[in-house]
Amino acid sequence: MHFKLIFIVGTLSVLGVLAELVDFNPTDLDLSALDLIEKVYHRGTRQRGDKLLKEYNKKTSYITKQELIKVNFRFPPKKRTLYKQIITHIEVRVHQDGNEGEIKVVSGGINQHMISFDVISKHTKRLFITINVYGKMK
Repeated sequence: MHFKLIFIVGTLSVLGVLAELVDFNPTDLDLSALDLIEKVYHRGTRQRGDKLLKEYNKKTSYITKQELIKVNFRFPPKKRTLYKQIITHIEVRVHQDGNEGEIKVVSGGINQHMISFDVISKHTKRLFITINVYGKMK
């Protein structure tokens, strides 16, 4: 079975289990106390004059470990939004209780006006994702 939940910033896909992807405030939660593994992924590099365009903080949890969790993020969130800035760098911090994962760019990318990518985590039941999107005027 394959479920999809659509949110303003993304889609959560899980094999066999329906779960909710919700916002969280990282300053209100001590992730180090939860015994999670942190993985940090980067695409592009910070450049002089770029700035933080958007920060996303999402979390989800399950009763049992999931074989695969895939969360899709898109910036800007709406397809028809024309963004003047180009994306220079994305930083994805994933806190999870499994140690396998990756990110895959689906469309757009660095030095473009939009990016869509999947955050993939395997064999985990708790997932906290923080994404920082940086960009500048071209």
